[in-house]
Amino acid sequence: MGANIGWGTPEAQLYQKALNAKALDDASTAATAGLLLNPVGGTAALLNGVSVTTGFGSAYLEGELINEAGEYGLSEVFQVGLESMLGKRTGTRVNTLLDLSGFHDKNTDFIPEDSKLIEDANTLISRDDDESK
Repeated sequence: MGANIGWGTPEAQLYQKALNAKALDDASTAATAGLLLNPVGGTAALLNGVSVTTGFGSAYLEGELINEAGEYGLSEVFQVGLESMLGKRTGTRVNTLLDLSGFHDKNTDFIPEDSKLIEDANTLISRDDDESK
């Protein structure tokens, strides 16, 4: 498999990057789903760590690191609120279901890709430099 792919070409490298991002995203989803079965304790901490780490790895490869940080922050805020209302075990399960349903992701879709944010920041910086002359 893959014997006829010229891995040195830019297209093949983009394809490989997309495959890696998808694999990390799938691992993150699987670890998150594991939290439904084991919402508290050492195993839950490990699953959460795997989910967060692989989620950020996938986001980095896809150029959506800032969006992922927003999604993680939103998820953490919901986690604290749900735990205070429902208890740790049920709060974690409800937040996990929200995460798996795409709720947190949909609420951070307005955040542009990293490249767009960097481009806008550079434009602002260069405009400020031009105005100060």
